[in-house]
Amino acid sequence: MIGSPDDAIAQAALAGFDPDAVVAFGPSGDVPLLDGKGFVDGRPAVYVCERFACRAPVTEPSELLSPSP
Repeated sequence: MIGSPDDAIAQAALAGFDPDAVVAFGPSGDVPLLDGKGFVDGRPAVYVCERFACRAPVTEPSELLSPSP
């Protein structure tokens, strides 16, 4: 997650409990999970990654509720 935990997109991402999820907030050069990731058009973004592959960044909370293809 690039942005603040208070952003609407962050709240949507954190709404569901997943004991296997790792959540990192940035931007920060000190967080290796966030290397190469940033804001999208100046907006906070969530990067959903699984098995070392990330989907396109999400900037709308409703997109997190949609099933992935």
